[in-house]
Amino acid sequence: MAARRSPLLIHKLEGHSSEIHSALIIPREEGIITAGADKTVRVWLKRENNQYWPSICHSASSPCTALAYFHEHRRLFVGLANGLVVLFELSEDLNRMERKMLTAAHQARIDDITFCPLNEWILSVSRDKTFQWHCSQTAKRLGTLRTSGWCTKVVFDSESQLAFVAEYSGQIYVLKLEAGGKLSEVNTLKAHTGSVQTMCWDNERKRLMSGGYDQTIFIWDIAGGKGQTFELNGHFSKINSLFYSHVSRKLISACDDKQLGIWDLSIDRDETCIWEDKMNCQICEKPFILNFKGMFVRKEMGRRQHHCRKCGKAICEVCSAHSTRLPTMGYEKSVRVCNECMREISQEADMKPLAVFFDIGVAINKIDIDIQSGIMIGASSDRVLRVWDIKGFVM
Repeated sequence: MAARRSPLLIHKLEGHSSEIHSALIIPREEGIITAGADKTVRVWLKRENNQYWPSICHSASSPCTALAYFHEHRRLFVGLANGLVVLFELSEDLNRMERKMLTAAHQARIDDITFCPLNEWILSVSRDKTFQWHCSQTAKRLGTLRTSGWCTKVVFDSESQLAFVAEYSGQIYVLKLEAGGKLSEVNTLKAHTGSVQTMCWDNERKRLMSGGYDQTIFIWDIAGGKGQTFELNGHFSKINSLFYSHVSRKLISACDDKQLGIWDLSIDRDETCIWEDKMNCQICEKPFILNFKGMFVRKEMGRRQHHCRKCGKAICEVCSAHSTRLPTMGYEKSVRVCNECMREISQEADMKPLAVFFDIGVAINKIDIDIQSGIMIGASSDRVLRVWDIKGFVM
């Protein structure tokens, strides 16, 4: 990991009268776009005095909940709480924005949108329990997927034409999109025990990263074809936003615990083990509480079932009296391990952390990072957008 130097807070942008739902950095322009519950979209530009000042403040018909921006043509897509997606074109000097198209995409709040310039597709998810797929030139609907719960996030890989749609139950749908408007379900990723709040994509190694209410980040190896899943565990509250730096191969996570996590993904990690389900402890063979036959035969009370995070064995409390960190398995905070694994772990020489955490003093809902400048922005529910210098972590 890089030297343990805390991120430096360099700016605070105040102007929104309600919560900021989304924020993006404008590449190569030292500009920021924000969208808020106060029904405004704002563009902030860095001036000669090194301060950010508002350049555009556009009022919408409904709270602005999601943003997607394509800088090559300066096209801005804004998702609204009433289900509309509005396309704007920004002027070259970023001082004006003109509405180009209005798409009635959903019947409820849009929680996320993304744009694929190669195919001219707008992908959006909403609390109306649908994923919608539209043409950005004609506003024609190309396809729909109805899910069992609120849709929270969408990520798209233009190379494989795969869309990943997360929903409130914790499932992630893997969808194949084709030019003719054909949509097919490839797989459903299941590991999260709570709502998925954020996802990001490693385009180089074709890995999906997701985080949410269960305080856990999962890394899904999509390209490997072996169904491998890696777990990152170090936060103490729900994870709100993720960003992956392909340059440094580090994953940045923002959480309700006011911690900023920086995970080193350049190192090979061990896959998450599968928990075994047994009626007796796999070490001492004492019966578990639900093993009524075993308790009757042995004439003793059953023990509560636990699991070793390293080997996945079903064990009792007596046979798992230890806890330790397992950095290569993604556990940066102490977890339960069985007595047998603990003896092996104590002989391992390298137990150094593979992640660092910084207290940034505020719960961040959405982050975005400009890798070239090393600047990170964070939107929070206190209506303030913060700008940090995190050079050394993502370069």
